[in-house]
Amino acid sequence: MDILIIIFLIITTAMAFWGISTIISIFGGINFVSSTDQVIKKSLKLAGLRRGEKFLELGSGMGSGLLIAAVDFGAKATGIEISPFHYFASKILTFKNKMINIKMGDFRNMDFGNFDVIYCYLSPKLMKKLSSKFKKQLPHGSRVVSLAFEIPNLKPAQVEIIKGKNIHLYEF
Repeated sequence: MDILIIIFLIITTAMAFWGISTIISIFGGINFVSSTDQVIKKSLKLAGLRRGEKFLELGSGMGSGLLIAAVDFGAKATGIEISPFHYFASKILTFKNKMINIKMGDFRNMDFGNFDVIYCYLSPKLMKKLSSKFKKQLPHGSRVVSLAFEIPNLKPAQVEIIKGKNIHLYEF
């Protein structure tokens, strides 16, 4: 009977941790939405991500975009995630890869000036808030790839449709 209590406590704790993480994300204005590896790869190819470049994923979730950037493209990948559950899960899933760095926090408080390529799959409301930040902080030659949603007040250099999703490429 003791083992059942332990299992119950582990499951209950995990569910509570996930629930709290979800609440943190929602109050932060961010909902977890994942994309397929195929869409991520094509997005990074569209951005022209190259070996050694600095890649940033805003709202890195479970880390699949970071793994693709590091493993398939040879980029130095950084992710920032507000949800404690997704942060810890992605740390576990990517811990062997030295090219990946994951930070827990709110990307709205982050400086984007050191990155060559930024990848995001965020709501229109968040994209609107990031528009001026991208204009101010991104150096010449950097690129932003936005999955599904446009960045207000910026004109995309290219738009492709992959698996029914618009991929917007912005060049600075």
